[in-house]
Amino acid sequence: MELIASSQAIKSTEKANFDGFYLGDQAMKTSYLKLDGLMCDGCSEIIERATQKLPGVRRCQVNLDLERAEIEYDPQLMSLETIQKALKGVGYSAEPINETNHLTE
Repeated sequence: MELIASSQAIKSTEKANFDGFYLGDQAMKTSYLKLDGLMCDGCSEIIERATQKLPGVRRCQVNLDLERAEIEYDPQLMSLETIQKALKGVGYSAEPINETNHLTE
C-alpha cells in the first residue's frame, strides 16, 4: 500500500464531486447567474443544495446581496440550461450573466 501526504489527499478529495469521481480542473467551467426571487439566507441554501445535487456540479456560491450565483461545473456532465431548469424547479429564475462583466452588472 502506498502512503500519500495528507495535503495531497485533501487536494484530491476537493477535486471530487459527491459521487467521488475526479473532475479535472481543465474540464471545469464557471458560470454566473442572475437570480430572481431571493429573500433570505434560506433561499441561498436552497439554491446551493439544489445545484450541488446535480451531477458534474462542483460548487455553487450564492451572493444574496447581489442576487447572483457563481457555479463551477463540468460542461461534459452538466449544461447551464439544466442548472437553470433545476433552479426553476425549486422556485427561482436564473439568467446567465456575461462572465467578463459579472462584477459590474
